[in-house]
Amino acid sequence: PFVDKQRCLTTRRQSYEVVDHDPAQSDSKADYVDHVIKGSTIDGIGFTTTLIAHYSVPVDSVTTLTTDLGRTDELVFSRIVKDSIRAAVPQILNKYTAQKLYGGNVETLSQEIEDSLKERWAVDGIVLNYFELKKPQFEEAYETAITEKALQSEVAARKKAEQATAQE
Repeated sequence: PFVDKQRCLTTRRQSYEVVDHDPAQSDSKADYVDHVIKGSTIDGIGFTTTLIAHYSVPVDSVTTLTTDLGRTDELVFSRIVKDSIRAAVPQILNKYTAQKLYGGNVETLSQEIEDSLKERWAVDGIVLNYFELKKPQFEEAYETAITEKALQSEVAARKKAEQATAQE
């Protein structure tokens, strides 16, 4: 008796972390570590973002995954998990303005991406157990402009308050 088809995928929870520095130098405890995801907002402002995702392969999905998509954890990760996350994040965030991403609720954005990934992965039998998008980081010129605008608003508000006090 010979074994001609061996199916061996990890069914434990695995983790994927996207970091803002060299993945090889990362102290992350994730199973897979990757570099930042880049994108542009709907108004053309460049950004980078990081994230954490945990996923698992249920026992009843192992046969389908190994037959159709990959015989190893690494193939399942690279062909489904990594590819779909690196595609979905910029696709979804590209729909928003820089102002919305800069000052918006990251949890709402994270939930939108999570819902999209769960739907995509359900077809392949992969379960997304946890997803957390980190706050996007913008080009330095945009960050500087936002800081200057906030300072100008603060100065204007202070002058208005001083004028109101002087008139009393």
